[in-house]
Amino acid sequence: MRDGLYLLGLTLLCLGATAPTCADDPTPEQIEFFEKRIRPVLVTQCGECHADGRAKGGFSLASGETALRGGDSGPAIVVGKPEESLLIEVLGHQGDIKMPPKSKLADAEIADLRRWIELGAPWPADTDDSEAGGAAFVITPEQRAFWSFQPLSHAVPSNVVDAAWPAGDVDRFILARLEAAGLQPSPSADRRTLIRRVTFDLIGLPPTPDEIDDFLADERPDAWGQVVDRLLASPHYGERWGRHWLDVARFAEDQAHTFAARNYPNGYRYRDWVVRAFNSDRPYDQFVREQIAGDLLDGPDDERHDRQTAVGYFALGPVYYADAGCAFKASLDELDDRLDTLARGFLGLTIACARCHDHKFDPISQHDYYALAGVFRSTAYREAPLVPPDVVERFDQGQQQIKGQEQSIKTFLDEAATEIAEQTAQQVGKILTTVWQLTHPPAGETEFNPEQFAELARQAGVRQSILERWRDFLVAENRRKLPQLQAWFELVDKAATLPVAADGGAVPAEVAAAAAAFEADVQAALAERDTLQKQFSEATAAASEAQKPNIAKPVLEKPKADLLEALVGKNGLCAIPADKVEGLLDDPAKAQLAEQKKRLEEVKQAAPARYPFVHSLADGPSAAMKLHIRGNPNRTGDEVPRRFLEVLSHGEPTAFTIGSGRLELANAVASPDNPLTVRVIVNRVWQQHFGRGIVATPSNFGALGERPSHPELLDFLAR
Repeated sequence: MRDGLYLLGLTLLCLGATAPTCADDPTPEQIEFFEKRIRPVLVTQCGECHADGRAKGGFSLASGETALRGGDSGPAIVVGKPEESLLIEVLGHQGDIKMPPKSKLADAEIADLRRWIELGAPWPADTDDSEAGGAAFVITPEQRAFWSFQPLSHAVPSNVVDAAWPAGDVDRFILARLEAAGLQPSPSADRRTLIRRVTFDLIGLPPTPDEIDDFLADERPDAWGQVVDRLLASPHYGERWGRHWLDVARFAEDQAHTFAARNYPNGYRYRDWVVRAFNSDRPYDQFVREQIAGDLLDGPDDERHDRQTAVGYFALGPVYYADAGCAFKASLDELDDRLDTLARGFLGLTIACARCHDHKFDPISQHDYYALAGVFRSTAYREAPLVPPDVVERFDQGQQQIKGQEQSIKTFLDEAATEIAEQTAQQVGKILTTVWQLTHPPAGETEFNPEQFAELARQAGVRQSILERWRDFLVAENRRKLPQLQAWFELVDKAATLPVAADGGAVPAEVAAAAAAFEADVQAALAERDTLQKQFSEATAAASEAQKPNIAKPVLEKPKADLLEALVGKNGLCAIPADKVEGLLDDPAKAQLAEQKKRLEEVKQAAPARYPFVHSLADGPSAAMKLHIRGNPNRTGDEVPRRFLEVLSHGEPTAFTIGSGRLELANAVASPDNPLTVRVIVNRVWQQHFGRGIVATPSNFGALGERPSHPELLDFLAR
């Protein structure tokens, strides 16, 4: 593994869509999609009512068959047609039935379910999982004997009949297979074709006419090697081959269009680090360790920033939407993505399929999954500065001053909003009588048109938005929310029998009296609250410092406190939206606010600019995760110590004890005793050079992946 990326590429060069199936016959890709994207959603969002023996509404998610069958409301899924599937309608809250009842699923989750149905609603056969995450997990001798878990063999090239054709050992491996199949090698390419192939392959650009002419005229024995060396020394080599690795790392500088918006303005630094790694021939085991735990590695101080940049492999990952009340699930999805990126990228394993149960095809247990997930649960995202601490300190001080001034402005506007809301509440009688007019229009009119509505609000001196809010509140289903309005609602009930106003107005005298009485209740509650606050302030001012903590703050009695909260609280009926407060200020208040905003701009101008930083990781509080039974975070088993995969460990896996365990994980992945890591990278390099890997599934070396076409060659190159 110390040969490095440069040498590995040089060695290899110098040596020479299925249609969807039915739900009963899922492909490996469909199984993986179900286990990673569908089963966790069904478990966490639907399992409480429709799994583990429960079938509310006759609908059970015990198996694919029961899910397809549906429940009392009919079939839940029309295979291949999400727009006709009741499941999508229900989960999207599109019809009368809404599940989950409290909140709709996240849009991304519904999109995954739609895709699942389009694929044919594949559901792999279930096994009998126990409450602890599966029956006692034992790796069988047959599983341990699987080809990818075996130590690297000492393969040597076979003898070949046409001994003159091979230019090296790799050619002998390939020719032996061709001869065994009764095939002959393709004719050798001409020199013009060769230079075009190798130039495109190594730097992604065509050779120039001069480069072609020079090579065609070069009759030296090492002319080909000279071309390869020149291309490998080009800075474009790292750009071309760094791109291949960035695809493995799922690199993106902007993921806000699909996930929650965390900006990655310096994501390019990780991209440049990868390019430098290829161009500088960084040893592959170092390349692995730095991307998993570079921030934890010892080394020269002048390389510390470089190592912190390397863990952008994980730090630049997606941040999932925490909408629909699923913040905790979103955090688990982020862990799952990091774990999947680690496993596929470095090990060629689909460990993420063990999130809800033991892996159905590979010797990977749910305990393995949560052991590794615990490592990333103990790891935090960090924006690591690339400047000295004093520069960071000055920037932080400037930001604190900005935040302090912004808070002063917010406090000013909040206090102004409260004052305006209380002024409005003290005239609530006008609001009530105006609402009466709106809801009891003159004979012959069914409702007021918008112009009449606006005119009524103007005459009452009330903002139209507040008037609308009161109109919508003063309906029968809210009659018990404010006891002080009981008399009002009783009048509403007998509105048809009330005598017209004596003065010929639109509001009966009893209604006007009830509105005035309610307004008096509000004014009295406000006055009593102000009196209590004044008494508390006076008592506090007169007390010694030792006495002040013992002075109890007076509390307004509950009915009155509830009344004020309903009217002038943050979401009260008379509350002013934050974006409307400034327009309602009087001239002195506007001048005061303008002065505060001017001060804010001055503070911003004086504050230092943001220093350079990289998107990195840092160890957080270390804690083992509990196993999630059937993937449900609300049903947990025992804690799972952080450790490496059992199938890749010698004997019982050793628990990680250093911080998060990331450094120990990095060493385990990059260990020369781990045959998967070297096989996977050799296969990736081969794939990018020749179009198809020796293993055709480069990120899956498990049972559902393809077997190597040339296993001896793979091990020969890996060793």
